[in-house]
Amino acid sequence: MRGLRLSLRAVFYLQIICFQLVILHVVPQAPYPPLCSSEQNCANVDNLPSRLARSRVNERQNSTTDGGGCNKNCKIAIGVSVPVVFIAIILLLVWIYYKRRPYYTRSFRNVSRNRILTERVHALSKKFGPVAAAEFSFAKLSKATNSFADENMIGDGGFGAVYLGVLKAGHKVAVKRLYHDNFKRIEHFYNEIRILSSLDHPNLVKLYGFCCQDQRDLLLVFEYASNGTVFDQLHDPERPPMPWSTRLNIARETAEALCYLHNSVSPPIYHRDVKTSNILLDDKLHVKLADFGLSRMVPLEASHVSTVPQGSPGYLDPDYHHCYQLTNKSDVYSFGVVLVELVSAKLAVDMSRDRREINLSSMALMKIGCGMWQDLVDPRLEMSENSQVERTVKQVLELSFLCLNEDKDSRPTIDYVVDVLRRLCKESGFDSHYDNSFLSTLDARHPLSVEDEGRQSIDFKSSSRSRNLIDFSLSSTDELNSQSSLL
Repeated sequence: MRGLRLSLRAVFYLQIICFQLVILHVVPQAPYPPLCSSEQNCANVDNLPSRLARSRVNERQNSTTDGGGCNKNCKIAIGVSVPVVFIAIILLLVWIYYKRRPYYTRSFRNVSRNRILTERVHALSKKFGPVAAAEFSFAKLSKATNSFADENMIGDGGFGAVYLGVLKAGHKVAVKRLYHDNFKRIEHFYNEIRILSSLDHPNLVKLYGFCCQDQRDLLLVFEYASNGTVFDQLHDPERPPMPWSTRLNIARETAEALCYLHNSVSPPIYHRDVKTSNILLDDKLHVKLADFGLSRMVPLEASHVSTVPQGSPGYLDPDYHHCYQLTNKSDVYSFGVVLVELVSAKLAVDMSRDRREINLSSMALMKIGCGMWQDLVDPRLEMSENSQVERTVKQVLELSFLCLNEDKDSRPTIDYVVDVLRRLCKESGFDSHYDNSFLSTLDARHPLSVEDEGRQSIDFKSSSRSRNLIDFSLSSTDELNSQSSLL
């Protein structure tokens, strides 16, 4: 493309030069004033030698037109202009042909692959049948998010920003807008649709739809989790501290979601980025595991996935850096960090801590191994006032110690982790109830609400490109979830 532009520019300058030559040599010029009426009289001209006078006369005689009616300068100008014009016409035809070629052939490395992936996304609605996602128009999603205003932004990740959108009748959705000029976003976009369209679990975030009408704007539409992320609940100083019953149930439901991915899906799925900022909480504080952009479907005959290191610092399996192989035990390790974070309310990575304790996993292994597990416990849990809390906290930390084993083969399976957490919830009486007082406190705050929802609501109409669309004209969120589960 750059070479073509340079060629056209060179031809443009050549045409200007040729035009100037034509002006200089073809256009008739005013004749010189006569020096004398005849050669004989030139000898009498004052202050002018006769030889100069004769040369002027000869010059005018030689410049007269030939028998063809064109002087020599005219022939030169035509001889130069014709080849240049011919080359310009050829280049113009090449440029027209180039512009008329299919869009994906202009940039094979990017546009070609992007279009292929986009076409595969469109094919999902037919491939997955009753669980296919709806396709939204960009205009409607832009209106729902108030033109992706900053005040509507509720999250920001490595691949894109998440905005709160309001559809018809005030239904809230989370719209993930993938960043521009990042080829990996295409793979991320396709990966999330491909995986989430095939899943159905109460603790996995639901994918309502997508938008890929413009390759520069790839959007994913998810169910909205009104209470944000577990990371925000643990580390935001303006939020009330979560009681132990809520934290324990979050751990159990997250483990159940991972167990579903590892054992109930064929082929199995490794999340690869388990962390508290990817664990969402709905209005009832139930877990919605999210962000499957780095997830991988694993062939049934394979024991691992070989890949370059990915994931988040502080949560990533240390064995991953050595062999670049991902197993189901890698998710178990990341979940072990989440368990310690739930107990301690400490950051997974904190540069302000002692060098040996920068990584929360290293701190936990050291403290638990030395019997100093109490140093990890969040003082806001008031463990000393409740022996039941103290007992279950200790057992959860012991479970995390097993998950954080550097030898991946010595780590428990996610099935074992789920069994332990279910037993702890049942024995402590936290298996089916969250702390209602804490929930009412969150309801009173509404930390992520958007004012004037009616102004942003839109009328969603079915797209002809999707077979199974979600009806967003329902009157309640429960009906919306019910409709999406039936599709």
